[in-house]
Amino acid sequence: MIATEGEEMKMLESNGITQAYKDFTQADYVDPAVRAFEEHRQEFIELMREIRKKNPHISPTDLQKQAEYEMITRPVFRVCFIEKMNFFLLNKYITATCEQIAIRHQTFGFRGPKSRAFYRVQATRRLIGGGDIVKKRIDKEHNKAVDALVQAQEKQTRENTCKIYFDPAHYTVLENIGNFDVVVGRDGGPEGLTVMVDYYTEDGTANAGSDYVPVKGTLTFYPDDKYQKISIEIVDDDVFEEDEHFYLHLRNLRVRTKDGLILDPSRIGGLPVAQLEMPATATIMILDDDHAGVFSFEHDHFQIIESCGHLSIRVQRHSGARGKVVIPYRTSDGTAIGDKHFETKEGELVFDDNQTE
Repeated sequence: MIATEGEEMKMLESNGITQAYKDFTQADYVDPAVRAFEEHRQEFIELMREIRKKNPHISPTDLQKQAEYEMITRPVFRVCFIEKMNFFLLNKYITATCEQIAIRHQTFGFRGPKSRAFYRVQATRRLIGGGDIVKKRIDKEHNKAVDALVQAQEKQTRENTCKIYFDPAHYTVLENIGNFDVVVGRDGGPEGLTVMVDYYTEDGTANAGSDYVPVKGTLTFYPDDKYQKISIEIVDDDVFEEDEHFYLHLRNLRVRTKDGLILDPSRIGGLPVAQLEMPATATIMILDDDHAGVFSFEHDHFQIIESCGHLSIRVQRHSGARGKVVIPYRTSDGTAIGDKHFETKEGELVFDDNQTE
């Protein structure tokens, strides 16, 4: 498979990790869960790029599902668990997937900092939606007393604080999609509450104007609203590019009282009536649809007689014909020996833009 950009066969190195991002994740004041989530976001993006390089024609939906599965099931280092079993403490060394580690964190009520694996599973689900995978497993695998405790804690939080967040927080779209919606969810909080939040886009490896249309504005959640949508427009062009991404952020959350006053929820006495919940940043990955094509011989086997003289072999280009591509070729020995049974050949085939054979 060959991919090109412009006139040369060069694959650009894409690195969306900016210095600002590095400074943020390394800062002392950043919550460990937030730091882990942002690190996971970058890892998830790079994994999707790797998968697509191996499978250039995979659909956005299948690409996202495969990346999610690989993130959750990746094995991690051997770890030590102290398991509560029949009032005995048993040190047990095992090799586990990230999902297994995350479930054990909640199963046995470990206190103190949670492991990186725990955050990996949670971050994957928050990126692509679908809720809390650990909570879903607990509902099935644990006794009613544990479930009741978890549900009571969640109910108390929902009743006291309205949470605003992206759901999901990762979108994978083709370059020719045109417009699509990013969903912002709302959960819990006092009845009759109107919440307002600002949003804006930020460049990653994709650039505002040339790759997408930048947006900024304000969403208003009225008392009965459970979600709002932000419309995003992707710019389609005829230039082959590496898969790129950009960000959509939420900020400046505020509430509006019944008499029309706009207040900062963190300045209201007691627990905040509203807050931005992680993830407050969504990632949009743009998959390029201007493929240079896949190249192959018309047949993989040719049978000829020795006296035929010359043989012409056709090379075909399919699944895209964008750009000028140079294909190197050479012969190699099998049971026939070069320059004894056949004339050795080495050179380059040049496919111009839209040329298919």
